[in-house]
Amino acid sequence: MIQRFPILYITGDDDKYLHVDKHKEAFDELVADAPENAVTEYYVIERDFRISDQFSQKAWCLF
Repeated sequence: MIQRFPILYITGDDDKYLHVDKHKEAFDELVADAPENAVTEYYVIERDFRISDQFSQKAWCLF
């Protein structure tokens, strides 16, 4: 039986603790302990979005 455990993080470019590089480190640790036949994928989707006319934020979705 195959089981999937998706993990999704959304981080911003101003995040002091949730930067995209830290999530890559955590992913690498999870993969190191994964079973041999585990299928692991890491994606980073970068997107600019406008919250208001004066403020724009860059965000990453990782899963």
